[in-house]
Amino acid sequence: MLDPVKTKTHGRLGIVALAAALAACRSATGDATPARVGGAAGSPGAGDSGARSADYAGGGACGDGAVGALESCDGSHFNHATCSLLGFSGGQLACSSSCQFDVSGCTGGTIKPRVIASRTRCSAPCAVFFDATSTPGLSGSDYTFANWSWDFNDPTSPHKGTIGFIAAHTFDSPGTYHVTTRVRDIAGSVGAATTTITVRAMRGTTYYVATNGKDSNRGTDVAHPFATFAAGMAHAAPQNSVLLRRGDTFRFSRSIAFATPGPFLIGAYTDPRAPSAAAPVLTTSGNPGVATISGNDIRLTDLKFAITNPANGQGIAVTASNDLLERVEFTGMVAQGVMFGIVASANPVFFFDCHEHDFNGYGLYGEIVNHFAMVGTTIDRFGGGEHGIRIQGGSGETAGRYATHSYFAENTISSNDNDGAIEAFTFRGDDKNIVAVYNTVNRSSDFSPQNGTGHCAGCNEHLLNGLLEGNLFYDPRSPAFTYQLGFRASAKHVMIRNNVFVNPLNAIAVIGAMDGDLGADWVDQIEVIGNTHYVVPAVGSGIYGNNALQSVIHGKTTGSLVTKNNIFVEGVVDNRSSFLQTDHAGTDTNDYNLIYAPHVSGSLSAPAVGPHGVIGDPQFTSTTPRTGFRLGPSSPARNSGTGAHAYQDAAAGVRPRESAVDIGAYEFVP
Repeated sequence: MLDPVKTKTHGRLGIVALAAALAACRSATGDATPARVGGAAGSPGAGDSGARSADYAGGGACGDGAVGALESCDGSHFNHATCSLLGFSGGQLACSSSCQFDVSGCTGGTIKPRVIASRTRCSAPCAVFFDATSTPGLSGSDYTFANWSWDFNDPTSPHKGTIGFIAAHTFDSPGTYHVTTRVRDIAGSVGAATTTITVRAMRGTTYYVATNGKDSNRGTDVAHPFATFAAGMAHAAPQNSVLLRRGDTFRFSRSIAFATPGPFLIGAYTDPRAPSAAAPVLTTSGNPGVATISGNDIRLTDLKFAITNPANGQGIAVTASNDLLERVEFTGMVAQGVMFGIVASANPVFFFDCHEHDFNGYGLYGEIVNHFAMVGTTIDRFGGGEHGIRIQGGSGETAGRYATHSYFAENTISSNDNDGAIEAFTFRGDDKNIVAVYNTVNRSSDFSPQNGTGHCAGCNEHLLNGLLEGNLFYDPRSPAFTYQLGFRASAKHVMIRNNVFVNPLNAIAVIGAMDGDLGADWVDQIEVIGNTHYVVPAVGSGIYGNNALQSVIHGKTTGSLVTKNNIFVEGVVDNRSSFLQTDHAGTDTNDYNLIYAPHVSGSLSAPAVGPHGVIGDPQFTSTTPRTGFRLGPSSPARNSGTGAHAYQDAAAGVRPRESAVDIGAYEFVP
């Protein structure tokens, strides 16, 4: 039984107090000359409460001839890209069957990515973890700030490609997959490599279970199923599969154990004599948990787990390696608990396209885990004052034991709690090599120590090497709901790139530990590049009031922060609002940002956009959170940015598309 430490992170008052303290140190030195702003800004689209992961691939299906969201290309349409724009010296660019760039015909690549796959041969469905952190020849050996693109060569998957220095994918069908990894480092050098994954079908026997069956049946065909789950599991063995009939419910008086070593599959089937689209339900009043997965290489697919005992406890505990939960639904824990729990021995472990809902407590708690992957999963309608996802590295007596290689992509987390301090996802303690990309959340999130504000005396926890890219932070209930901060980085070497923040007062806080546990120089090497922050409440409304707002806060550290190519649109009337608020204890490199404050009478006193910054309306074509915040043709953000460590935008489009990089999360597309 996992025992997460139930401590709170920074709250609303902590960040507000810090912002007030930094305001006293605010300076306009080096900023653009203040100018009068005016015009009108839109408001978030009504009814858009955030998208489920599948919506991220909106804009049409791969193969329809139109480049959709997270597609690099489609057929003969390349969204203006060429080999040269991708950093190669020349050659002919192609489009793969997964609608990702095929650079095999490009010339002049100098980097050879070194990709370590967790396995290269396996049985379907097969989940694989990919690690490119040992790639040689990267400028400064910096894999974190480099731009990575992946093509899984799997056109039927909803997850055809991704970004980041680590990645994971599930291959559902047998076949040979040539996974391509493309990189462009901080100096602009490029390269690509291919990793071959061979996936076979399960070679054993498939057994069927239905509530109208008989345990005396042979169970090897749909017409003669077993009646009980126990009868099916009696045949659990490597390469075998046990399938439960859709629409049936299987009841247990205690928790279920999945202990047989795999590869072994527990899934669902449709009976043509009683067709149903509903996943088979496994329900138990077992306490403390519903199920334990202690066998290696087990796959649970297309199932629904429902707990009927509201006592505190745990849903599914994963303690073994190479286990996969795919399209698994979990619900019913009405008292405080952990829906999914994983421990250090589970390495790697995979959650793909699952759904957790209507519970109290944690969606997932992982303790000193290695090679954790969650992709395309929705966690919603939950409360209890805890986190959607918490990955906990070493702390206190376990300090120095790192949780490492966490890949968190295309997930949706939406909590019901009316407390803005509860994180959608949090990476805590000694934690390194984190990739969080293309997620949609309605809460603050962070890479920070155990208690967020540094009150874990003597813990000396350190977070290192993180990528936050292409995410949407949006709670549609603001301003009635307190949503104070989008993302906090109390870590070293973190890239925050191409994200969209809608409604939080502050988009990003780069903050050292309040009581000095980390050391004044640990929070360092943070880059905030190409993000869009939009908060335009009704004047004087709710928590926003008429107080000055800032997009980025930097304080309590002597480390460095780079802020370039970001957009901040805010709708309060106080002319002291600014893009950046800093206590000047660290090093700030701040330029080429845009601020727009349509309700200010007169000029902003210290806009803090940098000497080449812009003050003016970015002319968004819409402000609908998932599909909006693209630039209009006359936007002053167009071609007004600078070369930074960003070679694609939030929709996987090439940067720059025209003569210069655009400011904000998206490049202009005619």
